[in-house]
Amino acid sequence: MVKLAEQYLRRAFGLTDGEPIPKFISMHIRHGDFKEYCGDAPKEHCLAPVSAIAEAVDQVRASLKSQLGASVSTGHVLVTSDEQDPAWWAQIDERGWVHVDHKAERTIEKHGRWFPTFIDGMHQSMGIGFVGTGGSTMSLVALKRVVDWNGGLGVMVRPEPVSASILGN
Repeated sequence: MVKLAEQYLRRAFGLTDGEPIPKFISMHIRHGDFKEYCGDAPKEHCLAPVSAIAEAVDQVRASLKSQLGASVSTGHVLVTSDEQDPAWWAQIDERGWVHVDHKAERTIEKHGRWFPTFIDGMHQSMGIGFVGTGGSTMSLVALKRVVDWNGGLGVMVRPEPVSASILGN
């Protein structure tokens, strides 16, 4: 399973087979069912905007550099999300961040129904830095893994007013 997750990572980062995977920041941005909690409130009041997520990435990147001496380039930020809006994904692409397109990869057809979730969960846990969604158990588990398994750092982002605190080392 780890080898499979690494294959997907290499493709996302544009690496060849066997090329070392660089240090990276992983993200879990949960939107799907969280949108239901918005009620009548505008989506931007209950889901962190991409600009706030970018601030959290910058915060993690700076903390990795100052606390661990680790540098992570913009192209080594991996986003996982259940968001379906192409406009949202376009904002992710505009920032130079990468993601695995499980539809294009045909992950379900090749490996089974749960493999996109399994692979994303592994990717979330493999980074040296992490940005997650406040209130999401999946984000919390990934953050704990990044900190405990990899000696990394991370933040949980909440909607406006944006709130993020570095956790780890």
